[in-house]
Order: sequence, then structure tokens, then C-alpha cells
Amino acid sequence: MLIAVKPKPMATKKGRSSRETLRSKAEKILSKHPKRTYRIPEKDAQKLIHELEIHQFELEAQNNELRIGQAEIEEIRNRYVDLYDFAPVGYFTFDQRGKIVEANLTGAHLLGLPRSRLIGMPFTFFVEDDFKDLFHAHLRKVFSSELVLTCELKIRQKDTKSSVHVSLQSIAIRSGGVMRCRSAAIDITERKLAEKELLKARQELVKTNDRLRYLSDRLLMRQEEERRRIALEVHDGFASSLSAIKYRLQDVPRELKNQYNFEELSNQLEVAIGEARRIQASLHPSALDDLGIVPALNWYCREFQKNYAHINIEKQFQLGENHIPDLIKIAIYRITQEALNNTLMHSKANSVSLSLTKKDGSINLVIEDNGHGFDVETVLSASSPQRSFGLSSMKERAALSGGSFDIKSASGKGTTIRVSWPTPHPPLSPAGRALG
Repeated sequence: MLIAVKPKPMATKKGRSSRETLRSKAEKILSKHPKRTYRIPEKDAQKLIHELEIHQFELEAQNNELRIGQAEIEEIRNRYVDLYDFAPVGYFTFDQRGKIVEANLTGAHLLGLPRSRLIGMPFTFFVEDDFKDLFHAHLRKVFSSELVLTCELKIRQKDTKSSVHVSLQSIAIRSGGVMRCRSAAIDITERKLAEKELLKARQELVKTNDRLRYLSDRLLMRQEEERRRIALEVHDGFASSLSAIKYRLQDVPRELKNQYNFEELSNQLEVAIGEARRIQASLHPSALDDLGIVPALNWYCREFQKNYAHINIEKQFQLGENHIPDLIKIAIYRITQEALNNTLMHSKANSVSLSLTKKDGSINLVIEDNGHGFDVETVLSASSPQRSFGLSSMKERAALSGGSFDIKSASGKGTTIRVSWPTPHPPLSPAGRALG
């Protein structure tokens, strides 16, 4: 019986080698089984050969697809290896004892050793002594959680005295049935140096601000001392001289008084004396030194309403005199003085609300009027021709005395000025108790 068989397609050398290897393995397996004799009819044999040929072509097609897939996998693997090895970040894999299992080229460069020498070495060999416990604690947390955790370490490169700061971001993974710690090490040395310089600059800035605050305090105190001195000179010199002249005029004979109209002169002297006293009080009210800020504000509001009766002032004072530094008292008085003058000159208001309270650990001064208002940004702008020097001086005085200044205004809605100063702590006695 003759059976025709179609010729097989030519196989490549590599394909033929793989097929021969596979055939050799199959023959060895077959030799271990007992031989069997089969009697197959010719028709069935032809059909079986046809099926075998189809199966052979299917296997060769599958084998070709597998070779293509293997080539793609190899290409992806090579790409991954390149990305892993040449990444700008150091990558490490640690076991649970902290030994290095894998490392990329950047990681090896970071530690100062060839990669082949790093495998199996404890990572703590490179960690500065002060950070070793931190690294071990970091590993324990990583292996006991499923989170990405970060710690900052200082490591020392092999055979060098230089150290670098690194940020280690780690996560636990299972590889080959074993738990491993995958970590990315980022060199943050430059950032640490920048932070150190920034901290130094901030400390210098704090010192400079403290110095400026001290100089500002001294400047304001010297200004008030100069105002006080001038006020005393006006009182003791100018006003006293005018009072003495008025007193001496009383000794002039009545005939001369009638002849030279001394009554009018006496009235003019009275006006001059009153003006001198007003200037003295404006420069520095004695009530501020003698009685405190609240009596001084009450006195100033009374004098203001005497002269400008069309403006009504509502006052609310809920603040004692204790523990208020003289500098803040002076600032409160001067800001109130300037605010009322601005109300008189610009706002066309007929009602002003003035409150001085202590709340939430701060001293709060609020001055509110019902005037026509203005655009705050324009009035406070240094380049604006409508700039208000009165508002600028209030803002500056609040800042120099350690307070915060806020102003709100809009056309037809009046103006509200808020100034707050932190409440100073009372002095402590030797026993540690607050005085007063």
C-alpha cells in the first residue's frame, strides 16, 4: 500500500534545531513506553496524515508567534533595564535585614561602589551613625504596611569623607514568594543646603526686624518726648507769659483801660491763651500721662464736639489701663486723632462710632463713620495724586507699634478703620506668678 505525502516546507536553521531538540525529547519519552502495533485502513490513514499535516502547520504558526512575542518581550525587558539602570534616581531593593539585593547604576554611583560589590552588603554600611536607627525603623514600617513611606537619611560614600542627604521612598513587594523593599533614593543635598541657607537668612531677617522694631519704638518714643517737651514749653513759656500779661493788665487804671480799649486786648489775650492750651493738648495731652488712654480719649472727644457740634461721637470703651504699653497708648491716641480729623475734613459725616475693646487676645480699636466713603486702593496708592497722607500715617504708626491696620470704605457706604495689637503678657514675679 502506497500513501502519497506532501513535501514539508523548508524550516530555518533555528527552527530546525528547535524541532530536532523537541523530537529528540519526544523519542526518549516514547522509548520508555511499550511499543504498540496499529492496523489502520488506508482511508483512515490518509485522513490521519492530513490532520497531522494541518496540526504541524498550526504548531509552526504558533511557534512563529511565540518567537515574535519572545522578541517583543526581550525588547521591552531591555528597555526596562535601560530605564532602570540609567534613571537619574537611585533604585535599591532590600531584604528584611536591610541588605542590598538589587541596585541600579545611579544608586551605585550614589554609594561610591561598583554595583557588583553592593549586592549582599548591608545598606547601613553607608548610613551615618546618627541615622541608622531611623533606617531600621523605616524598614520595619515599610514591611508592616502597604503604604509608600518616606524618610530622610544622611549617607557616606565609600572611601570618601563626603556625605549626601537622600530622601528614601519605599514600598514592600512580594518577589518570588519573598518580601522585598523597593526604594527610590533621591539626592536632596542641594535642597538641604538651600534650606540651611534659607533658615540662616530667616534668622537674620528676624534679627533685622527686631532691630528695626526697636529703632521704630525708640523713634516713636523720641517723637512723643519731643512733643511733650514742646507742649511743656508752650505751657510754661508762651501760655504762662500770655497769662501773666493778662494778669498785669488788671492793674492798669480804669481811665487808661477806657482810653485805649484794653477790654478788647484782654479778650484777644484770652483767645491766644486758649489757642496755646489747644496746641499744647494737641501736641501731648497731659491726661494721657496722668490718667491713661481712656480718660485722654474722653477728653479729646469732648473737645472735638465742642468745636464741631455737627458731628456726633458714640463711644464704647471696654478696656482697662493695665498691661497696655505706653507705645500702644500713644498709637491709639494718635490714630484716633488723625481719624477724627480725616472725618472732619473729607468724609462729610455727621456720626462717628469709636470703640476700644479687648477681645481674643488683642486690643482692638475701631473707628467708623457714615460719610460718603472713597476708593481705598486709590487713596493709599503711593503714585496716586489723591493719596491720603493721613491714612498712610495711621497705617505706618500701627505697624511701627506692632499692630495690624485694616480699612474698608466704598462710595456712599462710609469708612471703617480697624487696628489690632496683640495683648502683651504681664510681667512675672520671681515666683513665676503674673503681676498686676
